[in-house]
Amino acid sequence: MGGDAIVDLNSPLLSPSTGTTVSDERLGIDDMLQRYAGEFGRWQLRHFVLVSMAWALEAFHTMVMIFADQEPDGHGGAKKPPSSDWLGGRDVSSTVAEWGLVGDQRYKIGLVQSIFFLGCMIGSGVFGHLSDSFLGRKGSLIVVCVLNTVFGFLTAVSPDYWVYAALRFLTGFNTGGVGLCAFVLATEPVGPSMRGVAGMSTFYFFSGGIALLAGVAYLFRSWRVLYVITSVPSLLFVVAVLPLVSESPRWYLVRRRTADAMAVMQSIAKKNGKQIPHGITLKLDDENEESEATTIKNGQGGVERVIMSGSVVDLLRSPITRVRLFGSVAINFLCSVVYYGLSLNVVNLDTNIYLSVLLNAVAEIPAYIVTALLLDRFGRKPLAIGTMWFSGVFCVIGSLVGNVGVLKVVRMISGVIGIFGMAATYNLLFIYTIELFPTVVRNAALGCTTQAAQMGAILAPLVVVIGGAVPFAVFGACGSSTPTTNRMDSMGGGAAADLHSPFLSPSQGTAVSDERLGIDDMLQRHTGEFGRWQLRHFVLVSMAWALEAFHTMVMIFADQEPNGYGDAAEPPSSDWLGGGDASTITEWGLVGDQRYKIGLAQSIFFLGCMIGSGVFGHLSDSFLGRKGSLIVVCVLNTIFGLLTAVSPDYWVYAALRFLTGFSTGGVGLCAFVLATEPVGPSMRGVAGMSTFYFFSGGIAFLAGIAYLFRSWRVLYVMTSLPSLLFVVAVLPLVSESPRWYLVRRRTADAMAVMQSIAKKNGKQISQGITLKLDDENEEEEVTTIKNGQGGVEKVIASGSIVDVLRSRTTRVRLFVSVAINFLCSVVYYGLSLNVVNLETNIYLSVLLNAVAEMPAYFLTALLLDRFGRKPLAIGTMWFSGVFCVIGCLVGNVGVLKVCHLQCSELVG
Repeated sequence: MGGDAIVDLNSPLLSPSTGTTVSDERLGIDDMLQRYAGEFGRWQLRHFVLVSMAWALEAFHTMVMIFADQEPDGHGGAKKPPSSDWLGGRDVSSTVAEWGLVGDQRYKIGLVQSIFFLGCMIGSGVFGHLSDSFLGRKGSLIVVCVLNTVFGFLTAVSPDYWVYAALRFLTGFNTGGVGLCAFVLATEPVGPSMRGVAGMSTFYFFSGGIALLAGVAYLFRSWRVLYVITSVPSLLFVVAVLPLVSESPRWYLVRRRTADAMAVMQSIAKKNGKQIPHGITLKLDDENEESEATTIKNGQGGVERVIMSGSVVDLLRSPITRVRLFGSVAINFLCSVVYYGLSLNVVNLDTNIYLSVLLNAVAEIPAYIVTALLLDRFGRKPLAIGTMWFSGVFCVIGSLVGNVGVLKVVRMISGVIGIFGMAATYNLLFIYTIELFPTVVRNAALGCTTQAAQMGAILAPLVVVIGGAVPFAVFGACGSSTPTTNRMDSMGGGAAADLHSPFLSPSQGTAVSDERLGIDDMLQRHTGEFGRWQLRHFVLVSMAWALEAFHTMVMIFADQEPNGYGDAAEPPSSDWLGGGDASTITEWGLVGDQRYKIGLAQSIFFLGCMIGSGVFGHLSDSFLGRKGSLIVVCVLNTIFGLLTAVSPDYWVYAALRFLTGFSTGGVGLCAFVLATEPVGPSMRGVAGMSTFYFFSGGIAFLAGIAYLFRSWRVLYVMTSLPSLLFVVAVLPLVSESPRWYLVRRRTADAMAVMQSIAKKNGKQISQGITLKLDDENEEEEVTTIKNGQGGVEKVIASGSIVDVLRSRTTRVRLFVSVAINFLCSVVYYGLSLNVVNLETNIYLSVLLNAVAEMPAYFLTALLLDRFGRKPLAIGTMWFSGVFCVIGCLVGNVGVLKVCHLQCSELVG
């Protein structure tokens, strides 16, 4: 009777078939994040940033070996240390200097670094298991940070090499768990749609940690003090940061602590301004699954259906996952050899080690940005292979050049660009590996690839210690030998085709009335020619013209000379313009018979512009696209600009200015096309002319920056950083050109942009309206041209230069247009650069030139329709020429200097 009573008490008063039940629902964590708590709100952002700081700690403990184990220049091959004060003495030394690790003992440098990575490999496996078991993610992170502090302090007091090696192994054992635990703890509370982006963003903290380490090492030159300084942050992280973060709700759930998991989810929802309804509870995502049956594409159009339990044996059972595993392991191994090898190889470059490490770290950050931006456009596999080959090519270049004189800088640049490419590959590998394997065996696959990467890291120091050109050659071989296979495609490709197929073929059912329009017609009739969308897009993209002005006109200030010393045989003192590094002229004495080098470097820049405009004009029409090309040129401008700032001599400076010109040549071109193509035809001309306001504004702004930063090296840094900010903060807000999408047969993407334009402009595209290429129905273009004698010529044109030359009329027009453009360019850039000869305030002169350009654009727009194109063009050109003649007739003394200046403004 008692038993029956218990059953009755627990049963509902009304069965489901006879009454109403209390609504409740059990959801997995991902479902709850998506539907109720928020995928990436204020809670997740704060949690992610705090936890990801641990990656900077991992960078400290890993890369500290670069500075602690460095050797003095020129003593790597010595039999024994020449004195006890290498690198400044025992208190400002390295392990190499203290224990004489040169000659036949030099192998010990690579050995201790490999021992550290061996510890990392073992520790990642141990703490990966502990973070899944009783310790948890947060508990494991506390343990590894405390142990890293302890072993770091002990390393600082190592009495000899072998104790030092043992303590580095123990530090590596803990460090192997830092990134792993931090990654899982930071990303598990993030919703599934944002988890990949969050996972990729953790690498920014690692690169930032390396950059910060370079500064710390510069301040503290003793290796013992450096180990103390880099260990203290781990303790501060445990004391000040980890108490502010929560344990992973997923770990709580796995450990059957459902109440704690729900408490975290409620906290997430509350902080994100959301609410979890009453009656909603958590369950494990796989709680109702007895086994997971996974469908895998077999590479021959069919599929394999495999029931997997989640072990490495399951990975090897299927030939598809087996091939993917071996390919992923090989790629991770090779990438790790190159990445860690290039990072450690700075000790062999014979350049400033602190600057080299800083540049490597800085190069990684735009690599992550570019990867994120280009990922969906090119796909995982092509982008991963491309960036790996890109890195390999520059490693090969580094192995071919010598390590003397200016070639040292070339080798350093090759290493920096190699790091850029390999960091991008590393960033891709995480996402690519996840998508290659079914969920049930994903962790096992990630474990294998992680171990392969650690094995590559173990090998890298042993390659670096060989020295010379060998490390670069090995890294080039690793970067160029990418294993590829048709079976290494992401999961679900076949499903995608089914999902995108129509329910009814064109022959079935009732056809929907539709109309196919060119982009110009659609802009005019449905979306609006220049509304709010186009205005915002135009302003954002046209900012790139200000960047072009920075990179072009910076030479005015960087290459300026003191008044009266242009014809001097040598610089009279080292403090021209306030210091020896105020301009390139004062630093390298470009006066007298060396003065020609000023104009030579500037002409080399414009030569690069000419070549780059052709190259990037082609790339913007092909696979890169307008936006992709603009990203590439801005990133390259940042890199080359920063490298220009550290040029050791004139010829390296000139070479880097050529490279900067090469990428700058694509900036205005890509920005002009991207800004104007979404504008309607009636407004496109006005929009195109308006881009010049941004160029002139950039010059005016540059004058202020140059006034504040008088050192040419600092000025190049300050004018290069905005290009990176533009890529990070502005370009993600703009769309690719719908015209490019259409040419590339990506009609759905083009329509998505047009729908966005219409919506922002308060309009609507009628149902059934689709896009077509403007010339899709034209077999040939028949052009009628006035022949100058009152008649016409009818020409069938295909679009090549041959067609332009075939007709006498177009041939004459071409030659005249080329001549006028050439002459105008000589005058415009000549007057802009000639401010250095006016012997007036150079900052004011450049500012006035820039300001004078703006009313010129405005007046041109106002008078264009009244006077016509040809009379107005000839009139303004003659007007400019007259004042140039006046400028050459007056002297350059006293008040006549101002006449010179005023003539220059009127000419502009």
